Amino acid sequence: MASVICVPGNNEAILLEVGAKVSAKFQGPPVGYYEAEIVDILECVEYEVSFEDNPKKKVKVGAEKVQFFIKDPGKKVHSLKRKVSAQGKRIPQTQAQVSEWEAKVETLSEWLSDTEELVANQLQRPPSSQLKIIEAQLQEQKLLKRLVDDKKPTVDSLKQEAKQLSSIADPGDRRNIQQQLTDLFQRWDALTINTTDRKQKLEDILEAAKDFKDAFDPLVEWVEATERKLSSQQPITTDPAKMEADTTEHQAITRDIADHREAVEDAVETGKSLLAQTTGDDVHVIQERLDILEDRYANISSTANGRQQRLQQALPLARKFKDATEKLSDWLDKVEADMGTAEVAAGSEQELERFRVITKDITDHRAAVEDAVETGNSLLTQATGDDVHVIQERLDILEDRYANISSTANGRQQRLQQALPLARKFKDATEKLSDWLDKVEADMGTAEVAAGSEQEQEIFREYKKQVDGHKHLVANMNEAGAKVMELSPGEGARSVEHKIANINQRYDSVIAALSGKNGDSLNVLAQQEEEGLTQTQAQVSEWEAKVETLSEWLSDTEELVANQLQRPPSSQLKIIEAQLQEQKLLKRLVDDKKPTVDSLKQEAKQLSSIADPGDRRNIQQQLTDLFQRWDALTINTTDRKQKLEDILEAAKDFKDAFDPLVEWVEATERKLSSQQPITTDPAKMEADTTEHQVITKDITDHRAAVEDAVETGKSLLTQATGDDVHVIQERLDILEDRYANISSTANGRQQRLQQALPLARKFKDATEKLSDWLDKVEADMGTAEVAAGSEQELERFRVITKDITDHRAAVEDAVETGNSLLTQATGDDVHVIQERLGILEDRYANISSTANGRQQRLQQALPLARKFKDATEKLSDWLDKVEADMGTAEVAAGSEQEQEIFREYKKQVDGHKHLVANMNEAGAKVMELSPGEGTRSVEHKIANINQRYDSVIAAVQHRLEVIQAHCADIKDTTNREDQHAHIEPLQTQVDTSGLMADLEAVNDRWNSLASKVSEWEAKMETLSEWLSDTEELVTNQRPPSSQLKIIEAQLQEQKLLKRLVDDKKPKVDSLKQEAKQLSSIADPGDRRNIQQQLTDLFQRWDALTINTADRKQKLEDILEAAKDFKDAFDPLVEWVEATERKLSSQQPITTDPAKMEADTTEHQVITKDITDHRAAVEDAVETGKSLLTQATGDDVHVIQERLDILEDRYANISSTANGRQQRLQQALPLARKFKDATEKLSDWLDKVEADMATAEDAAMSEQEQEIFREYKKQVDEHKHLVANMNEAGAKVMELSPGEGARSVEHKIANINQRYDSVIAALSGKNEDSLNVSAEQEEEGLPQTQAQQLQEVIAQLRREVEDLRRLPELPRKLEDMSQDEMRTYVGILVRNVLRRPFKWKEEEKPPFWPCDIPFSSRRPSGNTTNWSDKMRIVIKAAFTYYDQKPVITRGMNN
Repeated sequence: MASVICVPGNNEAILLEVGAKVSAKFQGPPVGYYEAEIVDILECVEYEVSFEDNPKKKVKVGAEKVQFFIKDPGKKVHSLKRKVSAQGKRIPQTQAQVSEWEAKVETLSEWLSDTEELVANQLQRPPSSQLKIIEAQLQEQKLLKRLVDDKKPTVDSLKQEAKQLSSIADPGDRRNIQQQLTDLFQRWDALTINTTDRKQKLEDILEAAKDFKDAFDPLVEWVEATERKLSSQQPITTDPAKMEADTTEHQAITRDIADHREAVEDAVETGKSLLAQTTGDDVHVIQERLDILEDRYANISSTANGRQQRLQQALPLARKFKDATEKLSDWLDKVEADMGTAEVAAGSEQELERFRVITKDITDHRAAVEDAVETGNSLLTQATGDDVHVIQERLDILEDRYANISSTANGRQQRLQQALPLARKFKDATEKLSDWLDKVEADMGTAEVAAGSEQEQEIFREYKKQVDGHKHLVANMNEAGAKVMELSPGEGARSVEHKIANINQRYDSVIAALSGKNGDSLNVLAQQEEEGLTQTQAQVSEWEAKVETLSEWLSDTEELVANQLQRPPSSQLKIIEAQLQEQKLLKRLVDDKKPTVDSLKQEAKQLSSIADPGDRRNIQQQLTDLFQRWDALTINTTDRKQKLEDILEAAKDFKDAFDPLVEWVEATERKLSSQQPITTDPAKMEADTTEHQVITKDITDHRAAVEDAVETGKSLLTQATGDDVHVIQERLDILEDRYANISSTANGRQQRLQQALPLARKFKDATEKLSDWLDKVEADMGTAEVAAGSEQELERFRVITKDITDHRAAVEDAVETGNSLLTQATGDDVHVIQERLGILEDRYANISSTANGRQQRLQQALPLARKFKDATEKLSDWLDKVEADMGTAEVAAGSEQEQEIFREYKKQVDGHKHLVANMNEAGAKVMELSPGEGTRSVEHKIANINQRYDSVIAAVQHRLEVIQAHCADIKDTTNREDQHAHIEPLQTQVDTSGLMADLEAVNDRWNSLASKVSEWEAKMETLSEWLSDTEELVTNQRPPSSQLKIIEAQLQEQKLLKRLVDDKKPKVDSLKQEAKQLSSIADPGDRRNIQQQLTDLFQRWDALTINTADRKQKLEDILEAAKDFKDAFDPLVEWVEATERKLSSQQPITTDPAKMEADTTEHQVITKDITDHRAAVEDAVETGKSLLTQATGDDVHVIQERLDILEDRYANISSTANGRQQRLQQALPLARKFKDATEKLSDWLDKVEADMATAEDAAMSEQEQEIFREYKKQVDEHKHLVANMNEAGAKVMELSPGEGARSVEHKIANINQRYDSVIAALSGKNEDSLNVSAEQEEEGLPQTQAQQLQEVIAQLRREVEDLRRLPELPRKLEDMSQDEMRTYVGILVRNVLRRPFKWKEEEKPPFWPCDIPFSSRRPSGNTTNWSDKMRIVIKAAFTYYDQKPVITRGMNN
């Protein structure tokens, strides 16, 4: 065994010496025998070589000499040409390696600089506490960390290379290498520490933010839901049963709130933990959210506990109040019924006793009533809303009814006590009178005596004596009967009245009969007349006493009625039922008094016939007054009872119509709110449409019911008053609004369904057709192969590409349809549609790209396929011939013929090498361009040719082994010298070096190939894992946001990902190149495996690069749009806020024209600024809409809401500014007119008042007459100024509320008061001058002067009367419309007040009725009632000022 030839050190001379000695020894190229190991000369100076036959023998080779150790020349000969050449190149390569290393360091340094800048930018953006942002930041950091980690092998490699270079480089280079290495690792270590620390910090904050979100968000939802529950709770009712249900329900809410206390405290603690890791504005944001949560929780806790306490306090009160009022109401009904049936019969001691029992019972119930009232007042403190009015009304009714029955019972008892002796007296008188009259009438009927006889005179004297004797009984009867009727109205009174009338009529008939019989007895008649007059006077006095008593009763009842009128009829069913019951009792009380009134009327009629004229007038006057009051009372009670019955009926109708509708509306609202968002599935959408049509039809069918309920409510409104008007109107408005809302909601959904259904059908049809077409195209493209010379396949792909291009319009139409459908979709359907559109566009883009790529590859592959086909055909023909020749060859081993054949084969093998190379190269490219069946066909052909080619070489090798065996036989028979002598000539003769080299190359190639394939597959596995991780990262990326901070973080993350992918591209290209090389030399199985792996790799790689590039571009586009939106939106918001502050800080419009002009100029600047910003607002909205097209998810609603708010705020400030501008423009001329009028009037009044103050009192002097004429003229001249001042001032006050209006109002009042004072003073002077005028006339003043003075006085009187006269009516009051009356009442009030007014309560004129609100506005839905009230107001004015209405053709005054 021989040792290796070692060349230590880097001495070029030794290399030359080695080459020379080797060449001389073997007489040819530098070769040598060796079996020992080869040692790397770069790592040692002295080498130790061992021998195979003697392992213990070691030989050291120094740097100064070369030793050769040759033992066995018969071993294999190996070429050392390459090794010696490599040894010679190592030294000059060191410098190149250093330069290459420095270039790598420079590249890494640049990478470090970029990454350090990236890290610095990250550090300038501290970790956020918002979950989306911090997730984006962490994702970005992970990418950065991964980018750094992926660079670590490069850094380690550079470190290793530096170590190797340092051992062989010169000292200067070594120091430079060490310095660069130190700097590099300092920066590298800082970078890795920063990225690791920030990643850890972000992970910690993310965990804290997730904990905070998990704790906070559900609490916020719960708080909002609880707030809605609390706010939707009805006010505490007064019904105990309902209150108990409310209490149970509210206790559940209160327990739920208490149960959440711990969760709130945990959320606050979690938030504080997050606060500790947060910086910047996020601290304030989190703290504010925590404060709001705690405040809202405290608020709902306080609200719930407060309501719980009120319910606990109110429930026993409500039970007690309900129990007390029900018992008292039943008792009152019973007592009222008992009292209603009570009559005062003559001598009815039983009735008196009965009323004593009733009165005692009433007195005994006083404590119960007071307790019930006290309980109700306590309950009032807990009640709200309508319940306050209900309880108050029930308390008032209870107290009124109790007071009424107490008063009635006491009065009845007193009247019974008073009536009992009178009834006895009346009974005694009537019985005696009746017996006497029966006897007298019987006697007079049977008397048969001669007229004028003594007997007749005796009879008359007896009758006269009896008549006189019974007068006191008649008087007793009338007096007692009248008092009994007064004390006991009803059937008893009618019975008494009938008896009185009967007795009096019979008594009067007796007197009349006696008078007729005694026509000649004048003295007797005179005496009787005198006595009759005395009796008549007594009857008149008695009648007046009865009238006085009735008048007192009327006063009490009128007061009761007035109190009722102050409580107008309610529209609440329970209250109005109580009011009607009360009114029925009052009506019954009035009806019971009617016989007394009729009796008085009858008596008055009788008395009038016998009374003297003075008494007759007095009786008639009292009777007229009495009946006016009685008629008014009966009309009021009857009207109110009828009105209450009408309202009760209307209220029942309203309740019957309203309540079911409210329940239906609530049910429909629940149906609509529970409907799922519109789906995008046509079948489901059709079902939704059918279901929704039922709801819509139901809503439409209820329209008539709603209109009827509204009409019923409006009918009830016409009869309602006070707060009930607003309550009913509010309920009607709410009903109409809720009906309109559900109608709008239902119709809107119906329209959206109708719009969406054809879109959904079209979208589904288009996507299904396109999907089928894509499946077909993808299948066609999947089966496409690039056959060698396949022009047909190229043409086929041209057809496919054209078909794809033709379908572009269909794809775009489907996408447009999908986008239209997106505007109708909500929720998950948005993502479903977007995903389907994304898949459709991606698949179309993929097949377009694939088809174009295939077509290009086909165009590239066609010449390669032709080249491959040509090479395989030639090689196949040659191999067929060689294989045939070698199979039939029969020559002796080692013969000359055999040698000749080998030389020829060697020549042919060498000649066909280029064809093999062409075949492998072209075949590899064809397989790369056309994977699949075509690849397998090509691969099979390449494998077949290579195998046959290798077989030929193997056959040659076999023949060589035969020759070598022959040589071995020769060696065994000869000695060493002969062997050398034999071998050397043989070697000279037989040139085996070429064949051996080929054989060695084949072995080396297969061994190297196996190693390279394994190494390549390992690299592929590593890259595949990297791709899987990166693909998962891409899949988990969130959709692009539209919030600037988030999208900046997303773009930064995407740039890192793109950079990570781009950094991997050289490795991918290297693997591709290696695969190409391996495919050209690998066996068929390995080649197929390589191609398959390469195809899968590049499909995933292309998808990854396209996705990262597209997302990066999309993010850049959205970022640009978001920046444009922010740049357009934020300054506008600031400007809007500033403008709103300007407008809100503006003072009310002044009344000073100079200041108003300045305000107008200043405001015009603001208005112009607002107008100038219109284009900016429209641009911002357009920019926002552009951003909307790229936004997804919740961002769409956020952006749309911001745009809506901007447009609303701009519209608001525009409207506000324009409104103020218009008011300024309207007010300025009015202010000037007002100022001019007031200044002129003030100057004139100053002068007039001064003149009048200094005027001499010389009565009716010529000078005074002249002054009066001048004043009259001036009053006429200044009328228009007063009118201008009042008109302009009223409009100025309307346009300029506040201090300016009060100032104007004060000026107007002052001027009008002074103006009226002047007129009044003139009028007073005229009145005082009447007597003076008369005296002057008596003293002989000229008649003409007296007449002139009288004319002046009369004219001034007319002027004053004209100023005080009420406005004329345009037509009869009964014929005036409501609008005419409203206008007239406004003029009327202004005429009376002599100044503008604002319908304030303190401005109410003295004539205005107290029971009518001071307003001219017509309550909604209340036409007839308000018209009646306006007529009452107008009549009251004319009555108050004692004027009669004057009708004119127009309302000109």
